[in-house]
Amino acid sequence: RWRTAPRLRAAATRVAAELRGPGALPLTARPEAPAGRVLARYSESVADEASWLAQQLRAEWDGRRDWTGGQRTLAVLVRKRSGIALIAQALREAGLPVEVVDIGGLLTLPEIADVRAMLQVLADHNAGGSLARLLTGARWRIGPADLVALHRRAGVLARQTGMSLRNPETDGAEGAGQQTEQDERIEPSLIEALDDLGEAGDYSPEGYRRLAECGHLLRRLRRRLDLPLPDLVAEIERALGLDVEVAAGPGAEQAGRANLDRFLDEAARFANDRAGAGVSAFLGYLRAAEAEEYGLKPATLEVLPDRVQVLTVHGAKGLEWDVVAVAGLVVDGFPDAAKNHDWATAPALLPSPLRGDAGDLPVLAFAGCQHYGDAEVRIAEHRTRLKQRHLTEERRLAYVAFTRARKALYACGAAWGAGSKPRPASPFLEELRESADVEVDGWWELAPEEQNPAAGVSSGQSWPADPLAGRRLLVERGADRVLAALAELGHPGEQGEQGEHPERSQLAASQRSPLAKVWERDVELLLAERAAAAEVGVLEVALPRQLSVSDVVTLSADPAELARRLRRPLPTQPAKQARRGTAFHQWLEQRWAAESLLDIEDLPGAVDELADAGELEVLKAAFERSGWAERTPIAVEVGFEMSFGARVVRGRMDAVFAEPDGRFTVVDWKTGRPPSGAQARAQAVQLAVYRLAWAALQGVPDSELDRVGAAFHYVGAGRTIAPADLLDAGQLRELINAGPS
Repeated sequence: RWRTAPRLRAAATRVAAELRGPGALPLTARPEAPAGRVLARYSESVADEASWLAQQLRAEWDGRRDWTGGQRTLAVLVRKRSGIALIAQALREAGLPVEVVDIGGLLTLPEIADVRAMLQVLADHNAGGSLARLLTGARWRIGPADLVALHRRAGVLARQTGMSLRNPETDGAEGAGQQTEQDERIEPSLIEALDDLGEAGDYSPEGYRRLAECGHLLRRLRRRLDLPLPDLVAEIERALGLDVEVAAGPGAEQAGRANLDRFLDEAARFANDRAGAGVSAFLGYLRAAEAEEYGLKPATLEVLPDRVQVLTVHGAKGLEWDVVAVAGLVVDGFPDAAKNHDWATAPALLPSPLRGDAGDLPVLAFAGCQHYGDAEVRIAEHRTRLKQRHLTEERRLAYVAFTRARKALYACGAAWGAGSKPRPASPFLEELRESADVEVDGWWELAPEEQNPAAGVSSGQSWPADPLAGRRLLVERGADRVLAALAELGHPGEQGEQGEHPERSQLAASQRSPLAKVWERDVELLLAERAAAAEVGVLEVALPRQLSVSDVVTLSADPAELARRLRRPLPTQPAKQARRGTAFHQWLEQRWAAESLLDIEDLPGAVDELADAGELEVLKAAFERSGWAERTPIAVEVGFEMSFGARVVRGRMDAVFAEPDGRFTVVDWKTGRPPSGAQARAQAVQLAVYRLAWAALQGVPDSELDRVGAAFHYVGAGRTIAPADLLDAGQLRELINAGPS
């Protein structure tokens, strides 16, 4: 640990001093440590940064003679995996051997991927992709021609299965049509074809032998599915010969063996934690780990000579190289932006008082707060301390990165990346720049109003992608059918009765795929259903015992629509207006310090739900201009449930305000446009229900119902509408119970 050259340690002294606090002792190198070199640069763009790094490491590769142990060891460390691809490409273009380490986790390693693929094949007969990986891998090395023959055999078996499932009473042309539809539903399975290869002459002799061997192995392993999960994984490892394969790797046999053992440990831990869980559950766990944990952490990472290893700083802990480059030293890059660091706004985080390191974390305490404003100040101070702690953690990580080098350290960042705004140099890079022992090889100065040099630049090497891609032929066939239908109705369309592409129409008529025929049949059934629905005069549907407020509004405006919805419930298509309204209501909850402690941007899927964040900002500004912004509600998001005769109506009121004269006003926030006519009268039913619900919650008698008012506030239009004639309890009861019970 203490072999780093004096100037490298001097550069890290300033970093370490802040970590240790006042009075900390400076770091010192061992007395016999040779002199080293620290070079810093702040480039214009990430492309320039990668090119500069490649040039410097190429010079080190060719020119340095004092390699430790006579073997070249070089590394490039990054804070985020997203910065690896560009740097690795530049290094390869410079003629350097590159090894990208720790980019995808344990599950991406070839030996682990093979074990996982075999588990998938044993658990799912449709896992053709996993089987293809095994067949084309080192164990069997099946060629393309034999794979095609195996796929053909899978198709034959699928058709035979479809024929056996066909209704035996159908025959002739009608039966043939039904056979086609049944065949369409049966998916070919390579795994099933491997159990029934068919004629040996369809394959090459060696290919047939290897496929038969693979099928025999799968049947043997299926009989072992009752083994404990770790034993099954070990059996697969031996059956695939992975233990021999990783041992045969040059210089990496220990790492390969350790990674296989690491996977075995994961299987054993999973089996112990979930008694009775099988292969399918373990595969689900691996999918979750791949999505949430970068595919599990590999077991080992070691310095390998005669290559440039590119990896994250986290993966470099405990390792040393003669030459190290630390890239991406910019603000919000390294140090990383503080995201989801506050447990009070990030539900996925464990609250600080419950953590084992609670003594080292900032404390959020509200003792002594007299007003809500005092609590806001405490929360703001707490977030400031959390951000400072996050920066301290990033500084510790920078210390790890800078002290991985024995002889030379290159530190760099770039102003322009893929974004529209420049990124200032990292404070860590600025501190290196100010050190007297650090060389500076260029420092980009941002000019006022400077634009991203990479913005709008096209390589010109490829045409824009076809937006229809593989669906173009189907779309063209569909267009031809529409034109033909128009011609039959006496509307030849723009192409005339003959059409511009008669050969395409002939192709559409004679070579329609089975899938297109299935689509055609679905369309005909939907059209027939619509026609049948139009012939029905009155549709009677029993109202359920429980209704939502929106159901009551629909009942008032269009009973037939409610009947159709109840008769055939369908999921509502996501609407931009609904997402916008949800986001606005969440903001209001936060503004009035309701029970929700979530920021809108911290909500799961919030980035996807807001089609245009600018729209939300416009609504916020419009609300702040309204008179309601100066008032504080006595209740928000009030849920209720009340009976109207034989039925119960459930809903939630947005906000309730107390008036100076002792009255109440229930307000429902609307982010759309104010309606008119029948639609406005129907929506007033919603306010009538809210008024009665609040009166019931407050114990207001029916004779004093005028003490409770209700209104819509249309935020975008800046209008508050309070209907004068709202339905009373008797009228609502009559409306809700008018239908059959």
